Amino acid sequence: MTGSLDRGDVHLSQGLMEAGHGTCRWGCSVALFLGQFENKIDKKGRVSVPAPFRSILGAPTGNVAFFFPPDKSPSLEGGGPDRLEKLQERLDQLGEFTPEYQRLQLMFNDAIELPFDPEGRIMLPRKQIERAQIDEIALFVGSGRTFQVWAPANYAAHRERVEQVQNAAANLPPASQGGAAA
Repeated sequence: MTGSLDRGDVHLSQGLMEAGHGTCRWGCSVALFLGQFENKIDKKGRVSVPAPFRSILGAPTGNVAFFFPPDKSPSLEGGGPDRLEKLQERLDQLGEFTPEYQRLQLMFNDAIELPFDPEGRIMLPRKQIERAQIDEIALFVGSGRTFQVWAPANYAAHRERVEQVQNAAANLPPASQGGAAA
């Protein structure tokens, strides 16, 4: 284990979200996955889930993390049972033959349940390690209600692409307000 990066930590967010509604009245608390942590993967595929993430997931009391591949990035998305419940609620609201229903159904098909060992580690299956292109180091990245696991170089490239898009959008000329140009 290489420890946490300087930017990593998890806090209870006060007054941010009311469960399931996207808004919050002051005083509510939601545990969010925040920050970045690098941990070494051993030869058996075991990796320690960062302690702040484990505390949100309820480990090591026998709880598990659920992982599934996001749409296109070479990473894994992780979370607890509450994340799967929210996805199931969304699935229940959709028509069975809609593209979103089928996409969510595929996420469930590809999801895996990984229990924690007594040291707070999970064993990532070889298929998941290969899919996320992770070699020796797994970068855990907090994403609010979920987290992602990346190869550090892939995350750096992903972050750079996102920042380039943001910078390009910030440099667009303002939309015209109608009317003719002078």
